[in-house]
Amino acid sequence: MRFFSKSRRRPDYVLIAAIVFLILFGLAMLASASSNLGEVRFGDPYYFLKRQASFGLAVGTLGFIVGATVHYKSYRNAALIFLLLSFILVALVFTPLGFGTTGATRWLSLGPLSFQPSEILKITLVIYLAAWLSRESERQKSFSRGVVPFLIVIGGISGLLLGQPSTSMLALL
Repeated sequence: MRFFSKSRRRPDYVLIAAIVFLILFGLAMLASASSNLGEVRFGDPYYFLKRQASFGLAVGTLGFIVGATVHYKSYRNAALIFLLLSFILVALVFTPLGFGTTGATRWLSLGPLSFQPSEILKITLVIYLAAWLSRESERQKSFSRGVVPFLIVIGGISGLLLGQPSTSMLALL
């Protein structure tokens, strides 16, 4: 199993330019939409922009680098582990580590880091389902081996998301 891609192909500059454009556009929209709230709550109209640029952009850049260097077949081999770990993270929302507002507990707090584990679940579910569907086997011809396992995975995830309640995330998944 090759973890890192050995082939050094030229980067897709059009894709990179589109990503940079979307990041800049998103930061501009964040600055526009949150400047008043930042001024009222924190005395700084660019509070949310600075926070997103420092934390969100750093994590996103790290994810981009990992995604660009890790060989894609490695994701298929680790898909079940990714899914189980994200399932555990979503379940941790129901412990004292979870917090939320207006009766919905959707966030997880691990020290200075707080995030929505269902966002990680979106990515890992796509990776898992892509890996699951790419494997050729007899399950494609059998309902009990082809559809039922898929329904069990989606049912478990649905139960956790409905318990938060996070029906919008469930609908998106």
